[in-house]
Amino acid sequence: MKKEQAKAEDIVPLPRHSENFKVNRMISYIEKHWNSTIELEDIASWAGASSGYTSALFSKTMCMTFVQYMNALKVNKAATLLKESNMSIKDISDYCGFQNTSYFIRTFHNLSGVTPGEYRKQKKAD
Repeated sequence: MKKEQAKAEDIVPLPRHSENFKVNRMISYIEKHWNSTIELEDIASWAGASSGYTSALFSKTMCMTFVQYMNALKVNKAATLLKESNMSIKDISDYCGFQNTSYFIRTFHNLSGVTPGEYRKQKKAD
């Protein structure tokens, strides 16, 4: 099976494939429902495992926690929307499933080094 690599334009490079079958199923589920509110407990239940086991397996296999993976995936999706749409930052935050806009801005800044508004200005200037 061919490994899917992170996209070159992603702010946070994310592995899209694992050697672990259960983690691959989790990633597949996350990719399909990325802009919904997904909790670790949801993934664990869907995978038929405990939350503790799911958390440990995901962290060990993906080299990041479930929450880090979800935030990175959502920030990458938001970055695409910032470049390719005229949606407001609040609308992008809502669409990407962040609980509130200030958390989105803070998370985006922590992962990219710039705010969503600064990122949009940089990309529009390019």
